[in-house]
Order: sequence, then structure tokens, then C-alpha cells
Amino acid sequence: MKDKSFSCDGILTEKIKAIQIAASQLWNATAFLIDQSEKINIDTTQIFIAGSSAGAETVLHTAHWDKAQMQLFDQKLSSSFKYAGIISGAGAIMDLNLITTENQLPTMLFHGDADPTVPYATAAHHYCPPNSSGWLMLFGSHSIAEHVQKLNGIVQLTTFEGGDHSCAGAYFYQDQEPVSDFIRKVVSGERFISFNYVSQLPAE
Repeated sequence: MKDKSFSCDGILTEKIKAIQIAASQLWNATAFLIDQSEKINIDTTQIFIAGSSAGAETVLHTAHWDKAQMQLFDQKLSSSFKYAGIISGAGAIMDLNLITTENQLPTMLFHGDADPTVPYATAAHHYCPPNSSGWLMLFGSHSIAEHVQKLNGIVQLTTFEGGDHSCAGAYFYQDQEPVSDFIRKVVSGERFISFNYVSQLPAE
């Protein structure tokens, strides 16, 4: 999207293609790690993916899109491969129906409920009016968490009350402990559904 608009005056098909390219790059990187797993000594059953803002949109689609249908590059990731979990900061997905009982994964979400860019619940990207060329409906963290809960999945949502889009990196740049706690619980096999509300961002 270099030199192109990702906002209301953008082009919808370009927005979707940008997310598809990003997801394909992540699938490609994952396939490389799996191919090199013995050399770099990693457990390929415990690969978590994480991102904030556009990165969060990337990981959510990477985890739930049909890889056979959506991959763009030659180094293919097996259609049967599943990540161990997802960590999403102020992210959203284009269609909740992409998340099913069969493909849902342990998911950590954090988001400001006053985010004007990526909707916390369900709304258009950037809250664009429906006659915009870049109009794109998105299902944000709260909508995703409720959906995963209905699927009896593992989900943890932290809501920053009154928080804007600057909350996207809260647990990546300010305080990583909630992320490591989430990973530890998932790896240990713990099942949980957690909805937390906090009034301020973690300290720098």
C-alpha cells in the first residue's frame, strides 16, 4: 500500500489484496521456519503469531483463511498446519464466518473501545460511510471474542476503556507479561475464557 490510501478514499480491492499479500508472506515465513526447524531447533507445534493494527489483521486472516485458496507464493504452507495461538492488538477480521469450530485457535485480543481506526466491535474500517471507495466492514476484537466464546474456544480479551488506536501495541511495547502468560497457559493445555476491562494503558 505504499503511496496508496488505506482509509475511506482508498480502493477496496487493494485493501483486501494487501491483507492477502501480508498473510501469504506470513505463511511463507512459517513454511521456511518449519523447513529449517531441525537446524534452528524449534517445536513446529508451538508457533504463535502476533501483530498490532494491520499486523493484527494479518495474523487473524492468516490463521483463518483457507490456505489452499488464498496463498500467493510458491513456498506453500500445508493446508493442515495450525498455529498454536494468535495474539492480536487492535485487530479485526473481514468475516466472522471465517472462524469455525474446526479452525478456531487460542486467541488473545486487546483493544481500546474508542478506537476510531479499527472497530472494537463491528463497524466499517475507519468508520467510513458506505458510499466510500474504501468501505470495508470489519469485526473487531469484541465481536471476535464473543464469536470464539460461542464456539467454546479459548479466548482472552482485554478492553482498554476509552482507549484509542494507540492501544494496539500495549502488550508488545509497554508490558509483555500478559502475552507470555497467555502463551504459557496455552502451552500447558489450560482452557479459559476471559474478558478483562482496564482503565489505562500499561506504563512505558
